[in-house]
Amino acid sequence: MIVDVLAVAALLLAPIVVLSYRHAPVLVLAVVLLSLAVPVAVLDADPVANAVLHPGVTTWTPRILLPTVVMLLALLPFAPWPRYEDRRPALALLVVPVLAVATVAVWDGTSNQWAGVVHLSTAALAWVVGARLAPWLGVRTSYDTVVVGTVLAFFAVQLALCVLQLGGGALAVEASDQGLSRARGTFGHAGDLGKVVVALMALVLPWTVSPVTRLRWAATAALGAGFLVIGTTLSRANILAGAVLLVVWAFAISRRRFSGRAFGIVLLAGVASLPFVGALLARFRLDPEGGSRPELLQAALAQLRRAPWWGTGPNSYVDVVSAYDVATASGLPVHNAALLFLCELGIVLCVPLAVGGVVLVVRALAARRSADPFASASAAALLAAVMAGLVIAVTGWGLLKGTVLLTWVLVPALLYHRFARVAPTEAPPGAPAAHDRPLPGRTAGRVLTGGTVR
Repeated sequence: MIVDVLAVAALLLAPIVVLSYRHAPVLVLAVVLLSLAVPVAVLDADPVANAVLHPGVTTWTPRILLPTVVMLLALLPFAPWPRYEDRRPALALLVVPVLAVATVAVWDGTSNQWAGVVHLSTAALAWVVGARLAPWLGVRTSYDTVVVGTVLAFFAVQLALCVLQLGGGALAVEASDQGLSRARGTFGHAGDLGKVVVALMALVLPWTVSPVTRLRWAATAALGAGFLVIGTTLSRANILAGAVLLVVWAFAISRRRFSGRAFGIVLLAGVASLPFVGALLARFRLDPEGGSRPELLQAALAQLRRAPWWGTGPNSYVDVVSAYDVATASGLPVHNAALLFLCELGIVLCVPLAVGGVVLVVRALAARRSADPFASASAAALLAAVMAGLVIAVTGWGLLKGTVLLTWVLVPALLYHRFARVAPTEAPPGAPAAHDRPLPGRTAGRVLTGGTVR
């Protein structure tokens, strides 16, 4: 019921926000972020078939989730896109024809493979949306307040629902096979909620070192609330990823500016995790190896040897490998998102993506010393997000599912394009602060990157 109400509200609000794009661009980002909490299908090729759980990254047949619709609406008004390297991020949409051709010419072209193509195409869309909205991050206090406030509200709502779910009553969640109750908020699985929260924590990291006091405290409060939410899910990998996120952030941020604050945030996260230590230790004691993960790993390595170049096709790993492995035949893919992705798409398609990831990390390392403090903080946040994402990727396969994948593409796109394509020069003495500079496309002069006017 709650999810249905949120879905209707988001659908009604999204067109209004998009129509006001020129006047309030960050509202588009706010609606996109809020829609991630409502992973419901808006368009479904076969609702009856998809009612049965598919053991893959998405459903049996193609479907379009609410966040995808909101992102498509966000891309409708192309005119306001700034004119610096303006259309290059849209090259990510080449994923769509490449996957479509491979599905027809290389793979079997089954309905679940086409569902996988649609799912991965929405991830490419999320990258473009992140590139489009990144220029308005860190350029005006009022805009930043909307973004940080949206993430804080997201966490507050999820935390309230998690508390209600653990407290019993109408919203109570069923205990797992280990006898532990794991909250899931508005998501279908506790692990999905935790993964989305970790990504959004990475998004607000740059504002924890903002010169604006209210932004700094709001971002810090969001991190604390985020850790509380992850704690209620009892997800070992996500809690570890959250810790890695903050520790890497503390080391990656420029020590000259922010080291004390960054390590203070790490301490805050540790305090927020204390109430859940007992339940986590119980999970480790009851399930030290994570179920059948070792057997699933061996099956994935064997499948990679059988079809290394083109893989099984998207969203069809379990269907193919079940014929060779008993553990996989039970409906479980390998619990390693990176290996699952490689097994499904093969070396030919994964290598270009891996190269792009390496370039992203290298540019983030270089941008840590940017003259623009927010760009530097964004680069450090991206490095922290990459390390946290690796922890999540190698400990489970949920990173490739539904809105989790969309979030983990959108957030790195926002951070990367903020420092890689939006790099305001240092303001001269007497000029407005970085967070109050003129916005892209809003001044009489020629707008360059990040609001710098020539």
